[in-house]
Amino acid sequence: MSESLKEDSRGKRRIFVHDASGIFAGVPLSLPGKHYTTPKIIGEIRDEYSKRILALALVSNKLEVVSPPNKAVEEVAKKAGEIGELNRLSDADISILALAYWFKRKGYEVILVSDDYSVQNTALYLNLVFMAVKTIGIKAMRKYEVYCPNCGWRGITNSTTCPRCGFPLARRIRH
Repeated sequence: MSESLKEDSRGKRRIFVHDASGIFAGVPLSLPGKHYTTPKIIGEIRDEYSKRILALALVSNKLEVVSPPNKAVEEVAKKAGEIGELNRLSDADISILALAYWFKRKGYEVILVSDDYSVQNTALYLNLVFMAVKTIGIKAMRKYEVYCPNCGWRGITNSTTCPRCGFPLARRIRH
């Protein structure tokens, strides 16, 4: 872990944790402070322009790549399942949520940078602050029920198809 995490003028240790959208937009280069992402998010950056932004952020030490602890990944996946978001989140999404969640539990003031609504919804459930870059962002957290419209199965899964009959899963807001 970096020794560069310093307290700001108010005594808070504020950091930014980035989904790919934050890197695409060049946020680590434009906002002061320490910025983090995960190796799985780095794997999502494919276009040449975004690769140049990433390279500049890494070379200038504005962005650090850190893997979240497995325990944090497991906790986030469990929490995402509780609100019906697990099958909407990629492994990269879960990694970034887990890193932000882990930093928050370590006492940092974390701002998760993401335009993904399922990431934002899960962040709210985890009591994480998020910042959208190119979207408005969600206004309130929602819980969903994942179900099979074919056979009626309901439950928690990271699959997009029914574990019972193989039909594509659907979801609806849980009241």
